[in-house]
Amino acid sequence: MIQSFGNRGTELVFLRERVPKLDTRIHKSANKKLHQLDAAVPWTPFAYLLGIA
Repeated sequence: MIQSFGNRGTELVFLRERVPKLDTRIHKSANKKLHQLDAAVPWTPFAYLLGIA
């Protein structure tokens, strides 16, 4: 889960709002990548399951 954003523009992309400085062709893929990061599971719980932590 994303806890904070580096800047307001990144947050606006995540919220699917218009960002004047960002090319509209890039907006869709940037939003997709941000949502993939948001859905990612932290590595640490898996490390315990694999016995490497």
